[in-house]
Amino acid sequence: MTTTELHEDRIAEAAFYIWQAEGKPQGKSQEHWFRAVEELKTDNAPAPKKAARKAPAKKAAGKVSEKSKASASKAKAAE
Repeated sequence: MTTTELHEDRIAEAAFYIWQAEGKPQGKSQEHWFRAVEELKTDNAPAPKKAARKAPAKKAAGKVSEKSKASASKAKAAE
């Protein structure tokens, strides 16, 4: 794969991950860019890290929260 075949956004992404892996040093953007190009040519670029997503908490079926019980008793008392 030649440099012209690499998309700039892919190079930028690879350079970003190199920068992060090195502890985010300042003043090395050009070095990271060229290193990203070389790694992409040989397909050794670091894989993007995906953020872990937490599944929403499930409510237990048939259970009523204390807040709901309090609201219901206040509503009954108001009647």
